[in-house]
Amino acid sequence: METNAPSNHRAHRNALAPEEARLFRLNYSFMWTTLGSSPYLVKSGQTRSSHASDTWLRGVENLPSYAICFACYRDDYIPSRKTVFGIVDFFNSNFTPAITPWQFLHEDLSQSPLYLSKPFRYDEYFIGVYNCYYPASREENNIFGGVLKIFRSSDMLKAFLITSIRSDEAFSDPVLRSFVNIPSPNPNDFRIFQDRYAQNSPFVKKGRRYYYFEGNVEVTDSSVLIVFRCYEGNDARKLIVTLNIQRLPSLRSEPYHGGLAFVLTTSDTPYMTRLYPMGLINDLYGRYSLQDECISKSLKLHTNGRDIRLTDKADDVWNDLALANLSK
Repeated sequence: METNAPSNHRAHRNALAPEEARLFRLNYSFMWTTLGSSPYLVKSGQTRSSHASDTWLRGVENLPSYAICFACYRDDYIPSRKTVFGIVDFFNSNFTPAITPWQFLHEDLSQSPLYLSKPFRYDEYFIGVYNCYYPASREENNIFGGVLKIFRSSDMLKAFLITSIRSDEAFSDPVLRSFVNIPSPNPNDFRIFQDRYAQNSPFVKKGRRYYYFEGNVEVTDSSVLIVFRCYEGNDARKLIVTLNIQRLPSLRSEPYHGGLAFVLTTSDTPYMTRLYPMGLINDLYGRYSLQDECISKSLKLHTNGRDIRLTDKADDVWNDLALANLSK
């Protein structure tokens, strides 16, 4: 009896409180309903959502056993913390933004507008490397380049963005492209690249450097949203990038060609808030020169004096530029 006392004490200490158990069941049911699936379907090998036949569920390996998945619906069943953690991992594999186990046990997720829409859709379609074009902030009529990479890491869609590329030679620099091809780079990898290569590259003028941002990617039926952060020294900038993807067909077989994004930078010291367009072209379709007139023309913003809108028509221009480059 004495040998069992410590383990029983730990089990009691880790048991869910009644209110935690109630919210767990509420969120558990909400999760399956929103996914358009059930433990029976998933454990039977059917990992497509009934809401959309082209949506696959991910992270199924994080779920507990078939019996436990069904027991989680019962009022008299109290799941272990390990079970909760596994279910939250499954939730985060299919929804964005990600949540913590604490939120799953203490918040009613059905009341949050963040989770009323469908989970990830078509995200593999956006994985890849994109050549970016945007107007320079202080140099009139100049276009700068950037490289955006969207990739999957730990069942989440992530991205990094390199900006301030000022010449066609730098845009095609094999050392830069070699860094971009790292499967899952991090800020430390970029610092090594910056210190060892970029500062000594003949394509980077003295005193100039690239900037590196990384963030998580959220894909909905109509948009792509990436909140980037810079992790270099005291640089506290954030970039919010959004793409309008309403024009894209619901069934897709080819990678995303490209489009027009809006970029908003925060005013974290010493930077000023700035909103500007950024054109994206999938690297599969090659690169345009930063001096190409069709690029600068396609980055002109149009306003009615009240707002600036990211229209399907403006987005189509960049899709056409990608296809036109392919046919050259």
